Amino acid sequence: LAEGSNDADFLFGDVAKRRHLVSITLNNLGCMERRRGRLAVAVQYLRQAIDYDDSPSSSAGVRMNLATILIQLGQRAEAVGCC
Repeated sequence: LAEGSNDADFLFGDVAKRRHLVSITLNNLGCMERRRGRLAVAVQYLRQAIDYDDSPSSSAGVRMNLATILIQLGQRAEAVGCC
């Protein structure tokens, strides 16, 4: 953290940072659900992650994860469209 700031400023001060952190968390939950075999739930988490932070640098990995699961579900056309 920068000098003079505290953890509360980092977590609660900047809306963009909060949205990015929520997106990362949702992506992680989606990956966890994929490993558990709950693909439909994983898709929901990953779509929420994209809704929270759709910046190219943040959503590229999420979109790849989503495409991978959609292919597993046999939804190839939608997988291509999400990337």
